[in-house]
Amino acid sequence: MEELERLAEELIESGQAFHDYHQVLGVSHNATRKQIKDVYKRLAFVLHPDRNLSTPMRDRYNERFKSIADAYALLTDPQKRHV
Repeated sequence: MEELERLAEELIESGQAFHDYHQVLGVSHNATRKQIKDVYKRLAFVLHPDRNLSTPMRDRYNERFKSIADAYALLTDPQKRHV
């Protein structure tokens, strides 16, 4: 769990736009759907806006939460994943 929290912090601090959805979630390009789902669930738990209401960086958490949600949606849709 500490590794995922570290990854979440790195995503927030980077502030850069990601073009590689695998990089957004921190998974390899040959990750299985189950691996993608597991990582997404853990990151979503850490970054979820409801968990970070009083955090000074709440807006950045929200932004990253949206990024990982978009990445998850794209990577778990077989038609979109191979486009």
